[in-house]
Amino acid sequence: MAITFAPGRGRGRADKVNVRIIGLDKLQTKFNRMKSTSDSVMTRQIHLAAERIAERANREVPVDTGRLLRSIDVELRNKFATVKVDAPYARYVEEGTKYMRAQPYILKHIKPSIDKMTANLIRLIGK
Repeated sequence: MAITFAPGRGRGRADKVNVRIIGLDKLQTKFNRMKSTSDSVMTRQIHLAAERIAERANREVPVDTGRLLRSIDVELRNKFATVKVDAPYARYVEEGTKYMRAQPYILKHIKPSIDKMTANLIRLIGK
């Protein structure tokens, strides 16, 4: 970085300071590389968290016909992930009804998976 001072000329004129940063382009390149690395690390961790939720749900979902089990799916898109359960009765099994006790198989895995993802991100990006 180079700093030069130019004194003011004439009455009432302030001194002028010129700042020229040498190597700014290299610094910008490093920042861009770091951002793309952190973006890809974050995306990967989001995808892993969604896959972890679906995997654990698959292990614990109650199976009668297998339709509920087969309806658990993960969609991965850039920095987003969606865990879907498409069986029309999925919510009733998860939450229960007045005629049937709850059999949680998916919601209980969300917080632990997000906690693990957060810890991994802190460890990986914090370096």
